[in-house]
Amino acid sequence: MRHKFDPERPASPWFLRRSWARFREITGFPDLRPHDFRHHCITRLLEAGVADSVVEAVAGHVSKKMRDYGSHLRTKTLSEAAAAIEGSYSPEKLIINAKKRGAR
Repeated sequence: MRHKFDPERPASPWFLRRSWARFREITGFPDLRPHDFRHHCITRLLEAGVADSVVEAVAGHVSKKMRDYGSHLRTKTLSEAAAAIEGSYSPEKLIINAKKRGAR
């Protein structure tokens, strides 16, 4: 019964490894790891305003430090936060100014 799908048997490590390698090849993300989806999910939950305690429970975090390590605020979110503080905030303007300062 080799090479036949059997829902009663667990997937072998080689099957999982080959499947993941094929997935990375198809998507064009050669460095993608399964753990990256965990980070993505945590970040999306936090950006959506889900309570910290809920995110910690879903992710299995036992402390704020673990949650902060597992989440990555996106540039868009950081830009929106900066725009809320300073209405004239522009990421492009900051990049141009930073380049000018670096050229001195």
